[in-house]
Amino acid sequence: MKQVLEVSLYNVTEAAALLGVSPQTVRKYIKEERLQAQRIGRGLFIAEPSLKSFLQGAVNNSRQ
Repeated sequence: MKQVLEVSLYNVTEAAALLGVSPQTVRKYIKEERLQAQRIGRGLFIAEPSLKSFLQGAVNNSRQ
């Protein structure tokens, strides 16, 4: 995890561990635009607010 301007950024592997899925699944979510990520250099990083938004959407979808 990296901190940039008080925002936590997670790489794909770290985000996968937090979500309990594989890194390939996280990349799939990014490709499907279900999860927002930014490319910084050669890496993909997911901001903490994006992870929270993704999780909130997952919770809302499971309740329907």
